[in-house]
Amino acid sequence: MPDTQTSSFRDPVCGMSVNPATATFTADHAGATVYFCSPGCRDQFLANPESFTTSPKTTVVTIRPEVLYAVLGLIAVILVIFAFRPGPPSSSVSTGSTAAVTGTPAGQDQVVDDGSGGVITSASLNRSASTPDQLVITVSLNTHSVDLTDFRPVDQVRLRMAAGDELEPLAVSGQGEISSHHQNYRLTFPRPGSAEASVVVKNVAGVTERKLPIQL
Repeated sequence: MPDTQTSSFRDPVCGMSVNPATATFTADHAGATVYFCSPGCRDQFLANPESFTTSPKTTVVTIRPEVLYAVLGLIAVILVIFAFRPGPPSSSVSTGSTAAVTGTPAGQDQVVDDGSGGVITSASLNRSASTPDQLVITVSLNTHSVDLTDFRPVDQVRLRMAAGDELEPLAVSGQGEISSHHQNYRLTFPRPGSAEASVVVKNVAGVTERKLPIQL
C-alpha cells in the first residue's frame, strides 16, 4: 500500500519500499496497481494475492471519558515542556531519492539509490573510522532477483570529484554478508581536497553507473 509521506509503495510480499516512478514490476489487483521490487515477489503475489491483501480484523477499544481527558492533559503538559526547550543544531539533509545526513562529527552518513534494475545500492561514509588522509566508505548491494556473484568493488566502485576526477580504492575488504544477492564491502580512499564527492558504482544489473553524492 502507498506511503503518503514518501510517495512510495511497499512491496506486499517482502515489505521493501518501491518507487512507483521507476518500478519495473507491477500487477493490477482490485482496480489498483501494485508495485514490486522484483519479478519473484510479483509471481508470489499473483499466485495467491488474497494472502497478501487480506486486512486484519479491527478491534474496537472503548476509553472512558475521564481517562481520555487525563491522557490528553498529560500530553498537553509534555508538549508545553518540549516547546520551550532549546532545539538541537540543525543538520543538512539532502533532497531527492537519497537520504544523506551531513555535518556530524562522527558516525555514518548514508545515501541509498532507487533500486534501478532490481538492485538497491547504498554507500555509508564512516566518519569515525576515517582519518585526515583517508576516507572509509561502506558500499552495499542488495537484491531479490539479480546474481551479484561477479561484482568486483575494486574495479566497479570509484570516488568521483565534482570536477569529474575519479579515485580508485586503496584497500577493499568484505564486511558482513557476501552472497549472490547481498554484497557488503569496506573501501578506503585517499581523502580528496574537495568537500563534495560521489560514490559511483558501475555496471550493475544493466545500469551503467549509480551515483551516490556524499558530503565529506
